[in-house]
Order: sequence, then structure tokens, then C-alpha cells
Amino acid sequence: MKKLDLAILWETPYGRIEVWQNGDYWELRLDGGLQWTSRDEYRYHQVLFGFPPSLFDGDIEVLVLGGGDGLGVRELLKWNHVKRILLVDISREMVALAKTDPRFTALNGNSLSDPRVEIKIGDAFTEVKKLKEKFDLVVADYPDPSADETNQVNRLFSAEHFADIKTLLKEGGVFALQATSAFVSPNVYRWIYLKLKEVGFTNILPLRINTPGWGDVAFYICNLQRELVIKRPLQGFFFNEKTLGHLIPVFEDEKPTFSDEELKGKPLHEVVYWDLNIHRPNFIFLEGKRE
Repeated sequence: MKKLDLAILWETPYGRIEVWQNGDYWELRLDGGLQWTSRDEYRYHQVLFGFPPSLFDGDIEVLVLGGGDGLGVRELLKWNHVKRILLVDISREMVALAKTDPRFTALNGNSLSDPRVEIKIGDAFTEVKKLKEKFDLVVADYPDPSADETNQVNRLFSAEHFADIKTLLKEGGVFALQATSAFVSPNVYRWIYLKLKEVGFTNILPLRINTPGWGDVAFYICNLQRELVIKRPLQGFFFNEKTLGHLIPVFEDEKPTFSDEELKGKPLHEVVYWDLNIHRPNFIFLEGKRE
């Protein structure tokens, strides 16, 4: 890898935005933690954002929580039946970069300027409590939870927050979220699953990918009332209906080390600490991933 130069450094109320670049290749980091690279971010965003609209045969409205870089919105806009997107992001500065910086607009296809997209600046935890309308699809693109008990990001994986999101779903609605890593954080991944079950999500599909730049990432796609059935062809993605199954397996060395009952009794920050410092200490450098 060639040496990267710091192209953007922006101190914001919610962290330090960094863009590191060498030629056409560049990376987004927050407080030093790698978020994605321009080379392979599409793998992440195509699964989290591009796949869920295929589960609907009619027109849909989408709520995006986080995702102020516009890359996930880019994937949603590939679907003609996505008629409206409301994006809620806490970082006014990230949204500004996504709308005006040539690197971002080239990568996200000017997605945040599309007329189907509305943007609201605010904390997703509190904003979902204020919303009165309902959505067919909610996508949460949050940073990974933290081993720091005081870090507010952990609220975004709580039963309270998941229950608030559940109230925003129309009948047959789907909730998709980034849920850390099945390999690096197997206990955290299971902990999040148990919280989704606790608030009533019945059908939960686990998916995961590997990226060259930032490793293993796992997701959950879930709903309340119906089976998750693909209604529209998956075209223009790195996966299709036949290969989607390859994104599901969890292997023997990726199973949680705690039982479900033990996990239910542990706060999230303790589970994060265990996974990153005791269970997978050789992967401690990944704690900054997506934070």
C-alpha cells in the first residue's frame, strides 16, 4: 500500500472526520478509526442498503438512520420502487462533505441531492421517538458499539431503541442494521440478535461480508409479520439470488462463548470489552472500525 496523505481533517462536535488519499484511492476515518475505503465500500453498502428493497413488490418509503456519507442512499436509489428516503444523521459536517466534496459526490453519485431524498440533522436515538409517520424499510448504519460504558453509541443497539424503530414500521416492514462482526465480535453479534428478539422481531436473517480494506462485517435483516422473500431480481450487485446464501454462514470458531442467558444479563459495553480484549485480543486494532 502506498503512503496515504491527509486530505481532509475536520474537527466536529461528534468526532474528527479524516480523509486519507493517494491518487484515486481514499479512506474515510472517524477519530482515526477506518470507516470504509473507496475501493471496497460497495460490498458493505450493497448488502445493507441494496438488498432489502428486493423484499418488496410495491412502492416503498425508507428511513435511513446514519449513513450521512450518502453511499447507502446511492444503493437505495438504484431501485425505481423506492419513492422517498428520509435520512437522519447526527453530523451536519459529514452530510455537507457528502453533498459538496468532489470525492464524495463522485463516489455517492450525488445521492443526497436526489429529489427523493430528505435530510434531517439530529440524533437518531431521539429523532425516532419524535417521528409520527411509518416506513416500509428502516436501515440503521451505525458505528460499532463501544467498550466505553459512557459512549452514547451503545444506546443505538438497546431494546428501547429497537422498540422505537419497530413502531415506525408499516405492516410487513423490514429493519436492516449493521451489527459488528461475526468473527471479531461473536458475542456482541449474538447480543444484538437477542435484543431484536426481545422487542418482537421474529424473522431475523443474518448476513455477513468480508472486505479487503476493513475485514469481516455482519448484518441483520428482520421483520415482524412475514417471511423474508425476495420479490425483485437482484441485478447490479456483487451478489444475486443464487450467491446470497454464501453471505449467511457462521462457522464453528465464530460462535458466541457466552450462553444466551449469560448474554441477556450483561451490559453491552462489557460484551464489547470481552470480545475485543479477551476473546479476540489479536484483533484489538479493529476496535476503531466504523467508530
